[in-house]
Amino acid sequence: GGWSKDNPYLQNHVYEYKEEIVPQKLANKIMRLREEIASEWDEDLQLLSKENDEMWRSFFEKVREKGEDAQAHLQMPAFQ
Repeated sequence: GGWSKDNPYLQNHVYEYKEEIVPQKLANKIMRLREEIASEWDEDLQLLSKENDEMWRSFFEKVREKGEDAQAHLQMPAFQ
């Protein structure tokens, strides 16, 4: 549709194939994928927590270096 009918490179190709779906195999693949994603999220969340800790450490270090007493009393968040 929509191209020159004489152009041999732009032919309408329709491919058909049959695939047998085995519910148990499909469910197993989905569960393996879920495990992989959960593992990756676990690693990512641990890294995020470490990055957060490092950002707070760096912030307080800079506050102390500059002698900004007004911010020196700040504490880490209570939700940690």
